[in-house]
Amino acid sequence: MMGTVTGMGTSKSRAAKRAVNWQYLTRRPGSVSKQLFIKDTRILGSSVWASVNSKAESEEEIAASYRISVSALREAVRYCEENRNLIEQDNAKSIELLRQMQANAEA
Repeated sequence: MMGTVTGMGTSKSRAAKRAVNWQYLTRRPGSVSKQLFIKDTRILGSSVWASVNSKAESEEEIAASYRISVSALREAVRYCEENRNLIEQDNAKSIELLRQMQANAEA
């Protein structure tokens, strides 16, 4: 069963929000991240995307290493390419949170 998740487009000329039916991706309750995860895992779609972009392995090898289907891998890539701004913002927030935690630990 596919769930509907609101995604953000990368173009300002597109509607601000649109409903997308992702078969293999979902939000993760309790996660600070606004990014989508591979369903039933703790794997961020952007982690899969980064692996694909490294071009070190084939799609099949990457999917096998994450224990996901090639279809799930391809959907994660599509999601990330359509939501680059969200991914970049989310990553920047995560880095800032880690810096704050480190500063607090050193204080």
